[in-house]
Amino acid sequence: MEDIDFCPACGKNVEPGTPYCPACGARLNDPVTEKREMTQKDQAENKMGSDRIIIAAVLILGYSVFSLFLGAYLFADAENLVHWIFTDPAFASYVADLAALGYGEERMLSLLEITAILMIISGGAGVVAAVLALMKKFWVLTIILCIMSALIGIVTLFGLILGIIAFWMLYKARSVFES
Repeated sequence: MEDIDFCPACGKNVEPGTPYCPACGARLNDPVTEKREMTQKDQAENKMGSDRIIIAAVLILGYSVFSLFLGAYLFADAENLVHWIFTDPAFASYVADLAALGYGEERMLSLLEITAILMIISGGAGVVAAVLALMKKFWVLTIILCIMSALIGIVTLFGLILGIIAFWMLYKARSVFES
């Protein structure tokens, strides 16, 4: 007894190897057409994935470079900034409120330095994630670094939002990555 195939268009039984369905006339088993359509579909998916990766990398780099420079500046000049805030008469009412909460110059300096270090770490993780994304390698590591950059980037809401958008784009482009 021979195996019976089914027509995908109408569901009728057809003999294996039959080029057209005898019931509805649909073309069956055309490996050349199926292969060409599959290749075009794969090419379209790869193009879309590559475009997503480029957009995600630009978003990550935009935030990361900003974060690196601002974090480096804040860390290098933290002492002067805190001293300026605590001695400028324009900030007197804010300084009084901070002092009432127990935030003196030393504590504010520590908080500013910690914020600056977090911004530098977030920016560094973002730069590495963007480079890996553009290389289309190490998808899992790229995603982890992107998430890390976004979560640490919560220091600036801007970084968190861009990080989430970039994460989603990289997540959807998984098929384009080599590993």
